[in-house]
Amino acid sequence: MLFAVFFMLISTTQLLPQLSQELMGYDATQAGLTLAYGGIVTLFIMPISGFVTGRYVQPKWLILGALIGTG
Repeated sequence: MLFAVFFMLISTTQLLPQLSQELMGYDATQAGLTLAYGGIVTLFIMPISGFVTGRYVQPKWLILGALIGTG
């Protein structure tokens, strides 16, 4: 599980910006703005997942959904 989590963290912080700059031809600003949408979505999803985890759904099902969504 930790391997999968760290793999996703490395890929989103290191590999995706490099991919967008090298293969898609973006400069650093365009790559950052393109990948910023994922951070904005995370900002809005975090309070919702905290609310749902505490009352309705077990955390293991949210983790499973997040891994499937990220994959």
